[in-house]
Amino acid sequence: MNTCLFKYPGQATQPLLRSPRLFRQATQLLTVAALAVGGAVSDAMAVDYYWRGNGGTDVWSNLGLWNTLSSGGGSNPGSFLSGDTFIENGVTGPMGTAYALNNNATVTFAGGTLVLGTDGQISVKATGTGRARITSLVTTGGGLIVAAGQDSIVHNLIVDSFNNQIGVTRLSASSSVNARTLNLEIGTLSGAGNFAVDTNSAAGRTIFITASNAVNYTGNFNFDRGLINFNNDLVSGGSLTLSGTAVVTLDQSVTFNAVTINGSSLAPGFHSFSSLNSAYNAFFTDGGSGGITVGGAGSGSETIGGGTLASPAQGPAASYGLGEGATLVKNWNFGTNGTIKTKADLDAHFNYHD
Repeated sequence: MNTCLFKYPGQATQPLLRSPRLFRQATQLLTVAALAVGGAVSDAMAVDYYWRGNGGTDVWSNLGLWNTLSSGGGSNPGSFLSGDTFIENGVTGPMGTAYALNNNATVTFAGGTLVLGTDGQISVKATGTGRARITSLVTTGGGLIVAAGQDSIVHNLIVDSFNNQIGVTRLSASSSVNARTLNLEIGTLSGAGNFAVDTNSAAGRTIFITASNAVNYTGNFNFDRGLINFNNDLVSGGSLTLSGTAVVTLDQSVTFNAVTINGSSLAPGFHSFSSLNSAYNAFFTDGGSGGITVGGAGSGSETIGGGTLASPAQGPAASYGLGEGATLVKNWNFGTNGTIKTKADLDAHFNYHD
């Protein structure tokens, strides 16, 4: 039995299971999945605002640069509310983070979810000891994240929850003249969209990537240019592809479900830096360490999910023509091999009612 659960304004966050007896019956059933359709789940009175700035000194904290209509009409927000959505689709120009120029400060986007569209751009203006932070970022067709604050210094963007839904999100450390570095630190990474290095990013300028939890990410780190440094022991449910002039500074132990280098697929298992550097010298900076493990990064494992687009579930794909294009946000699979294995699991996720 497959059931779709939708969250409506005012609805309780936990479904009602009317009898404990249903739990015993449910252990014989397949996955019960909750799907969020249309790419957004919103609360009552939530508002969408569109970016109307045009780069330069225009930054995300300026209320006057957000409008309820993408054409620029409508109204501006009176304040930034966590329930509202803020969309940068590149209609008028890039959106800058607030400035934090080497000042030990963290500037956090004060609104709700920030959406980066296909032609949208986030210009990172936090440098050195300064950090720009986004609590929830969703990409709906790619977009560009670029170092744009000061020359000859690292630019820092922290994203607590990054749902790279579709398309290609391009990263750029800017041109060689600017001598900038981009540091992207992600808490939880999900989605099926890809990452790439933008064509305006200089070959010798490093892009650092950290992802603390990427097991539910199924996209491709697809690099055909640029200098990449995975800055933690990243474990991704997606893949890594290196081609063209891409170079990786490997000094960590990273894991992907599939890896392709110069058209050749790596066999499952661990590949040390020394073996990779020997076989694919052009793609790895000399003097590295660690290695790459192929397989085992959440492959085949299911999760219950957090119930939101920012915290989706890992589970079966849509079937019978239902749920195509939707995001699985809850995955209740009853049984010893499922996500709800015991009565304690059941109690944690369901309310009972006679």
